[in-house]
Amino acid sequence: MPLAILLAFGAGPIPALGTFGLGLATAIVLSCEVIGLAWYLQRASWFKRFGSILKIDRPQREPIRALLALGLPMAFAWEMEGGLFFVVALLMGRIGGDWAAAHQIAISVASVAFMVPLGLAQAVTVRVGHARGAEDIVGVRRAGVTGLMLALATQTFSAAVMLIFAAQLTRLYAPGAEQLVPLAVQLMFLAGIFQMSDGIQVVAAGALRGLKDTQLPMYITALSYWGIGFPLAWGLGFGTGLGAPGLWIGFIAGLTMAAILLNWRFVVMLRRVWRHGAGERSDRIAVAAPPCSLQRRKGARGGPGSMSWARPAHQSGPWRSRNGPARPVL
Repeated sequence: MPLAILLAFGAGPIPALGTFGLGLATAIVLSCEVIGLAWYLQRASWFKRFGSILKIDRPQREPIRALLALGLPMAFAWEMEGGLFFVVALLMGRIGGDWAAAHQIAISVASVAFMVPLGLAQAVTVRVGHARGAEDIVGVRRAGVTGLMLALATQTFSAAVMLIFAAQLTRLYAPGAEQLVPLAVQLMFLAGIFQMSDGIQVVAAGALRGLKDTQLPMYITALSYWGIGFPLAWGLGFGTGLGAPGLWIGFIAGLTMAAILLNWRFVVMLRRVWRHGAGERSDRIAVAAPPCSLQRRKGARGGPGSMSWARPAHQSGPWRSRNGPARPVL
């Protein structure tokens, strides 16, 4: 931020570069971030077991194929969501310059609020994946549900801020442009409405990624944003004369549908994981602890009528009783 202000407005011998300075500051910061992370990983003791990041291994087909099978649907899903927002921004220009400016203000505020559930979604992906790898089925559910509840709470707060301070936030973005305030307030109100849907859908998608479920979520996002959201936005924005608010109602519809369907998918996957885990536990118990029966031995050292653990006659193979190797029943 200090670098962006310095390059945009200038100070001393540094000239004011305006918007170019903002872009230049972003490029410099991202480059420094990459260099800093590479330096840290190269020196971190916990990372040494993975080898140097400067060493380039020969490409391996199977790992690359697995990464693409998991990653491409995720990328496509992000493109479906980002593409809807991009196209709606283009359509705003057809409605009017003031509406386009108000849209940019409202979408910028919503994007800042979106960073919180986005971070939660990444944490949920890690926690769900860790629990699934450890076969902790309860942990999978706990991580997903906790993330969804946190997203709902944080986005409720964000929505309240947008609804209460819409005019003040608009004036921060465009001081002196009072004609934008009533327009941006309308869009900010709609942005506050879709905060809950936006937060819930991104966290649910993160939980599904932790379960390596990316194919169906890709189709869900495509249906929600382009099968429902975009047609409704176009129809309300240009067919009914609602204009910019109609386009934003399309946002709400698409994000809400995505939230509903992605949560439904997470519930389905939880049931599958639970059934799969229950089956594995049953098999493991059957192998590790074969059923034994308490039978009466006659003539054993314990005297007539003593009791011992014995394997049923239809079972065979090595096994152990409570007190060491089992003896055949006499």
